[in-house]
Amino acid sequence: MGEAPKADLTGVFASSYGPMRFVQEGTTVYGCYDWSEAGAAVWGDVQGRIARVTWFEDGESPREGTATFAVLPDKSFWGVWYEHGELAGEWSGPRSDEAPKCEPQKKGAVARLLKKNGRAVLYGIHFATGADVPLPESTAALEELAAALAQEAKVKVLIEGHTDSTNTDAFNLDLSQRRAKSVLAWLTQHGVDAARLDAKGFGKTRPVADNATAQGRALNRRVEVSVVK
Repeated sequence: MGEAPKADLTGVFASSYGPMRFVQEGTTVYGCYDWSEAGAAVWGDVQGRIARVTWFEDGESPREGTATFAVLPDKSFWGVWYEHGELAGEWSGPRSDEAPKCEPQKKGAVARLLKKNGRAVLYGIHFATGADVPLPESTAALEELAAALAQEAKVKVLIEGHTDSTNTDAFNLDLSQRRAKSVLAWLTQHGVDAARLDAKGFGKTRPVADNATAQGRALNRRVEVSVVK
């Protein structure tokens, strides 16, 4: 068997929610779309043809959620998005020349989410199946998190590990705990004061999507960071 098909998301799409612009650098993807005057952004990761992102919309009634989509052979994309853990709609569209007014921001997504919402999802932290050591392609997301914590030097955070519903409850809880501790260890090794950090695994108990679908399970496998109040 060869490698899974890969695709470059960089470019503009005429999506079902207006023009969207994406930039892909390695396994990191970030982008934006016009939403009122404040705009909206996405940030996450790509593996092969599949992207997992957090989306967030500013304005008078800010919103946020998660989404996953695939790049199709015709270079369009199709996927689904979730809000409050519930499937909310499809997200799709072909390549286009009509660009949004917004400009994608490469850095600052984690700091922005922590400051605004007290929580951020980091889909860019990857582990091998059943393992708890971040893979090399996790470096960009880990560095983004470390930069956010350096920016808010007095903030204390909880590193959370989350899994999908595959395997037993006990296995998932243990795996999520080990992964959270592994991320904490990386941060302390890269200059973050251990006194500002704690780690906890939640297993499958806090899904952000439906575990009945492959898309939902992919979104539920994640690391989050939350501000300790």
